[in-house]
Amino acid sequence: MLKKALLMAIISFGMIVGTNVNSTELTKKDVEKIVQQYIAKNGKEIQKSLERAEQKESFNVMMEVIRPYTPSKGPKNAPVTLVEFSDFECPFCRRVQPTLDKIMERYNGRIRHVFKHSPLEQLHPRAIGASYASQAAQEQGKFWEFRRKIFERQEFSGEKLWNDVAQEIGLDMDKYEKARKSVKVKKEVAQDLKDAAKVGVRGTPFFLINGIAISGALPFDKFVEVIESQLSFSSGK
Repeated sequence: MLKKALLMAIISFGMIVGTNVNSTELTKKDVEKIVQQYIAKNGKEIQKSLERAEQKESFNVMMEVIRPYTPSKGPKNAPVTLVEFSDFECPFCRRVQPTLDKIMERYNGRIRHVFKHSPLEQLHPRAIGASYASQAAQEQGKFWEFRRKIFERQEFSGEKLWNDVAQEIGLDMDKYEKARKSVKVKKEVAQDLKDAAKVGVRGTPFFLINGIAISGALPFDKFVEVIESQLSFSSGK
């Protein structure tokens, strides 16, 4: 994508040159010199174009992994989309939850929060079960309540906790049990794992903010720095 953008810039320049100079009169060195002069003169604009092209490509890849079943909250047309890849038994995923709450409060109406399942079964064997249970809660529109409670009581992770939480938030237990064990829910979690690999997730938590990757339970200020840059970018500043 970047090469394509640079090529387009050079082609555009060539078209401008072509209106004034017969290309057959130019040697290879002449062309190289003219291109170097053009880049020197318009370097900042070229760099900006390349950055925008790269940003658009990263954003498009991010949007591809937001699927119809994917839990999300906040306006779909928000200027900033934050995609969280998490494991319900990961202590770092639990640690970052207050930071995410603070972000959603600060940027209310300007950010969309999306959740993708990324259970690391080799480290956390019960995490995939928690993903199935929370996705079953999503079927009844209560994913975010379920998610909060099982993160808060992470040390008790297991089927008893998931069922207790399902009852606490008022799920229809028959529908919940059927969904939790369904092929549909299992396929959704499996797709999330494929999507995680596609965008380069190597551990959790992992985030994409308008396509920009952040790995780990970083401090609030680090998230703010990226979010503010994206708000400025979307406003054209």
